[in-house]
Amino acid sequence: MTSPGSPHPVAAFLPAVLAEDRFVAGVAHGIDDLLAPVLLSIDTLAEYLDPRLAPDDFVDWLGSWLGIVRDPAVPAERRRKLLANAVDLYGWRGTVWGLERFLALATGGRVEVHDNGGCVIEEEAVGQWSGPVRVRVFVPASAGLDTAWYERVVSDQVPAHLRAAVVIEIVGEW
Repeated sequence: MTSPGSPHPVAAFLPAVLAEDRFVAGVAHGIDDLLAPVLLSIDTLAEYLDPRLAPDDFVDWLGSWLGIVRDPAVPAERRRKLLANAVDLYGWRGTVWGLERFLALATGGRVEVHDNGGCVIEEEAVGQWSGPVRVRVFVPASAGLDTAWYERVVSDQVPAHLRAAVVIEIVGEW
């Protein structure tokens, strides 16, 4: 007697003398029912780690490891794209191109980043960094994401010593 849900039934590994015992076979069947979900999870681990195939809640959990946006207002497909591109995005983090790419994936909109080289202290204003990085995000009216969300995402992505000024422009649907 083997469990139909188990890919590796325990009874198949028992010596013949024990496999013929109905009590032992019943216990083995019970163990199969307990182990089947564990073995299935192990067998499908690669699929769980693939952002294209993993369940939405698991994508969010993986994203939490990498600091990827977990906001429920961001559609699941965008969160999957962010996670799938996480390695490349981290290589470019802190650069104009990296910020543009991250925000384009996170918002699904067009993004313009204007960096004025704000990594030096101005001579006449000692202790103040040069002007902020200016970020313009073009989003459709139906996006439904608030300004505070954009500001939080941008501040998480720019280098720590820089300020960011975010301007959101609502555009028609594309």
